[in-house]
Amino acid sequence: VDESLSPAQQKLLQLHPKLSCEMLHEAGVTDEKWLKAVLAHHERFDGSGYPAGIAGDAIPLEARLVAVADVYDAMIKPRGHRKPLGSREALREIFLKRGAKVDELMAKTLIKELGVYPPGSFVRLRNGEIAIAFRRGQTATSPLVRSIVGPRGAPLDSPVRRNTSETRYVVVDSAARDPSIPIVLDQLWDYRVN
Repeated sequence: VDESLSPAQQKLLQLHPKLSCEMLHEAGVTDEKWLKAVLAHHERFDGSGYPAGIAGDAIPLEARLVAVADVYDAMIKPRGHRKPLGSREALREIFLKRGAKVDELMAKTLIKELGVYPPGSFVRLRNGEIAIAFRRGQTATSPLVRSIVGPRGAPLDSPVRRNTSETRYVVVDSAARDPSIPIVLDQLWDYRVN
């Protein structure tokens, strides 16, 4: 089933930066940098974007930052015509598009800040555990994680913090999420619900 956008939907989509900017203005947002960032966040470094088709350094720096975050967000969410990409795959695609569709500096900054295994990524550790990344670690490839499945495949009673820069907990691969394993968010992200 081809669920790509109709011409009318494409036209509406291309109007959304301008409409969003108008909505922000009506809501009382007057910061010009913010409004310009929203207006230009679909411009592409190679000039193929919209609404104005501007390119390179003509795109405000703030818009380039919002753009790379928006591209990443769109890639990790399902769309009518495709399944979502995993975080790692999305970052790889952004890395490959750097300098063409997305600003190279912004792409590198996003990857550096999120790491290769961004928060929320499921990973398999060298000791056999399955864990969820909750924070970038010392390097882009060594996130801080909480193990939720033990080395023999049984769910753990509560998540166990692991530092993947330690040899026995090195990330060996991405892992699929097992929907049968319950996840308690406040145990993963170090916050408590009162």
